[in-house]
Parts: sequence; structure tokens; C-alpha cells
Amino acid sequence: MRAIALVVGIVLASIGIGAAVVGGTGLPRTYSASARNIALVDESCVSSTFCMAVGGAGTGPVAAAAELWDGTRWSPEAMAGLSGVKYLILKSISCASPRWCLALGGAELSAGAFIAVSWRWDGDAWSEPITVPSAVVRAEGSKPIVLLSNVACPSERFCLAVGETGAPNQAFVPFAAALVDGQWMKPAGGFPELLPESVSCVSASYCVTIGNLPGLAARAGVQVWNGRGWAPEQILPGRPIELGAIACTSRTSCVGLAANDTQEAVNLVWNGRVWTVARVPSAPANSFLVGISISCPTVHFCLSVVSDLPDTSLASNPGASSTVPTFRPFAMDWNGTMWRRAPSLPRGTSDVTSVSCVGPSYCMAVDSSALLWNGHTWTVVFHGNPHVFRAAVASASASASQSVSAQTGQ
Repeated sequence: MRAIALVVGIVLASIGIGAAVVGGTGLPRTYSASARNIALVDESCVSSTFCMAVGGAGTGPVAAAAELWDGTRWSPEAMAGLSGVKYLILKSISCASPRWCLALGGAELSAGAFIAVSWRWDGDAWSEPITVPSAVVRAEGSKPIVLLSNVACPSERFCLAVGETGAPNQAFVPFAAALVDGQWMKPAGGFPELLPESVSCVSASYCVTIGNLPGLAARAGVQVWNGRGWAPEQILPGRPIELGAIACTSRTSCVGLAANDTQEAVNLVWNGRVWTVARVPSAPANSFLVGISISCPTVHFCLSVVSDLPDTSLASNPGASSTVPTFRPFAMDWNGTMWRRAPSLPRGTSDVTSVSCVGPSYCMAVDSSALLWNGHTWTVVFHGNPHVFRAAVASASASASQSVSAQTGQ
């Protein structure tokens, strides 16, 4: 399952699951505001009048794109591309305030290496893209493969990104990269021991990541960064997880949602003393969960959006079809005690990749389009195009499959 997960993580990303494949060399550096043929990938909201979403725009090879929500409408904000790459994968964005956001992605160089790239928003414009130093993401050798999970920015002075790095014929290892006062560096204490799926930060001195211990006997676990180093990992009961997301509102309150290696949805809860793990009965049976996002603006409310792909043959062989697959996305809300199925997403909703809430009655989710939750119903407030990245699927699939096959010997 690990090899399949790696391919799914890179390749299904190109059709909207968690990332967007974006063209590189010789392509326009910004998209046309008049065309706005865009697919959104991730968003971050700090208030009902400020959300920033990132994705890609165009047809075939596309350009990096960002859209700003002011409470009533979206407006395009230009993002520069990166020359000398085959494609970019926009993966995650986190905003600490309306004048400070960090967007992260990965890029494949023409030589076959995958690198990490970042952009910063200063309240007026996006910066030029910056390559995250190789040592910070443990990228070694001539063809490293850097896979970003997500980034969390609790303040304008601190962000923490997590992911894993590997290479052909080498095992993947976890990394954590800290952006401190605008400079990328290894966090104090070095790297976590878990292969991370998600990270959430309450402050610059408290971040929590969930993932698996590397190796054949993988076990799910949680690890805390306290500003000085990584605490020893806590092994969670149950099976290893294939994907998951976590959100913390304080040092004594975290909620996570994950899919284990048998595709069973499980809930993770931290009360400041102990982690509890339980099956989520409100999740559908016979699922192949390919995307989970969670946002907890308060201790007593979380909203999660989950992408379910019934066609498991496509999930295990994503390059087999050029069509955008049929998803069964659904939403659930957490009341501080249990998960409940939330009202259905709008008809036609595809692969929901992210959600960001500022309160129980105001959340924004993206699935190429943007969906606004008012506490009772969903409304489509931005119409994206899920077909934007279709032309890039074949290239991404070939590169990812070759890299993973070289590593796993399959």
C-alpha cells in the first residue's frame, strides 16, 4: 500500500486530490485575470472577509494561481512561476493574517529531482518563488523526491512544514522545515521520527504531527514539537494510517481524522493527557478514501471534508484513464464528543481537497471550485474547472511511477 499511496499522492494530485500539477519551462508566469480558467487546491481563511486560495489556471500546461476572497467576491492575485522545471505541484497554504500567507509546493526539475518551493504573501502581492534549501528537507543525491504533506503558520514569524523525502532505491525519511522570520531552517531538535501525514500548530512552541513510524512494521503515531525539539513519539492503538489530518485548538485539545490501511475511517482525540482512537460510524462503508481535511475553529466544533473514490481500480492505476474520476465527497462535523454527517455538499461537487473554518457558521472548502458553509447549507461561491490539470496527468503519472518503482523494485 505504501507504493500505491505514493503514486496516488503524486499523480491523483494532478487531477485535484491535494495538489495541482502546474507547468514549468516556457509557460506563462502568471495567468490571465480575464480567462480565470482555474482549479483551486487549498485555501486558508482568517476571517469571514479574508480567505486566500491557491491552485492552477489554464488548459494543458498551466500557471500557478491564487484567488482572494473578501467576503463577497473572489479576485485574482498573480503568482510567479518557476523556470527550469517540468511542473509544479501546489500543495498547501496557511495564512496567519490578511497580510501574511505562505504557500508551498513541489517541483520536478528536468533532471528528475523533486524539490520544495514556497511563496509568501505580504498583504499586497505574492513573492517570487523560493526553493527550500535541500538540507532543510533532507534532499540528498542527484534525484531526491520531496513529498510535502502540509504547512501550518500560527504566526507571521513562524511556520512549520512537514513531509517526507526519498530517492530511487532509498527509503523515504521524514522531514520538518521551519520558516522563522522569513528564513527556512531545520527546526530546533532536527527532524521527527514519524513519516508525517499532517501537522497543526497552536503556537511557535507547540505543533503536533500524525503519521507512521517508517519500516515494514509501521505503526501509527503522534509526535509533538515543543519549540526546543521533538518529544518521543506516542504510538497509537490500531492499524497504520494511509492518510489523515489533524487540527489543534490548544495544547490540551486536538482532533484528527484518518483512514487506516484497511480504509476504515478513525477518529483521534487528544485531551491533554491521552490519545483515544475510535472508528467513525458515520463514514460510508466500501470506501477508498483519497483525501481528508479538517478545520477546528473551537474546541466544540470541527468540520471535515472527505473525498471517497469508489473506483479502486483507478486509484491503484491512476494513469489508466484520462477522465476525471467520479468521487463521493462528504462532510462531517464534530461537536466535541462525536462526528456526525453534515448536510450534503452541492450536487456536482468533485474531490474536496481542503476546508478552512473561522467559526461554526463560516467555513470555506475547495474542490476546484469554492464552497461556502454558513452553518446550515453549502453554497458554491466560485466555479472552478476540474479538467484544468488533465493534460498533465500522463507526465506526472510517468514520472511518479518511475520514481516509486525504482525505490520499491516493483
